[in-house]
Amino acid sequence: MPPCESYDGTRDPMEHLARFTSGMNLHLVPDQIMCRAFSVTLKGAAHVWFQHLTPRSISCWAQLAKSFCNNFITSRIQRKNSSALFRIVQGPKESLKSYYARFNTKKLLIDNLDSGVTFAAMARSVRPGTPLHFSLNKRPPEHMADLLDRVEKYLRAEEDSMTTTQDEGISGQKRRDH
Repeated sequence: MPPCESYDGTRDPMEHLARFTSGMNLHLVPDQIMCRAFSVTLKGAAHVWFQHLTPRSISCWAQLAKSFCNNFITSRIQRKNSSALFRIVQGPKESLKSYYARFNTKKLLIDNLDSGVTFAAMARSVRPGTPLHFSLNKRPPEHMADLLDRVEKYLRAEEDSMTTTQDEGISGQKRRDH
């Protein structure tokens, strides 16, 4: 059986089903075996749920998958719409790295996200006065690769600046100590 992380009922059931189904389909495993093998990927509350299914109540994989999703629906990751990106704002002292991680995490939860919306949201939400803010507003990106190139460029510059500042602080401290 293909490796599949155990599901305990606290994560998105759709993601677990997709991983399990993909692995099984890759090996052309029939429905009956998928139904029996599924319990091996469960633990905790999810495994207890499986054990309490009424015997012979499931006749095919699609039925088991639907029952599983219905039972663990509250753990499903809620998809967002594009307006969620406009609510992510870089804090006054927040690093670009931290801001971009939050922005990207939220972006991944949005289905069919238009790249123009991504560009507009980032240009509006990155801290005003920063080099990236200036760059995005002066010349909007034409495609995602352009946006990623700019973000990486300014991330490296920010990290280099932090390293230089830390190095100067250490060398200044050594001078004061002598």
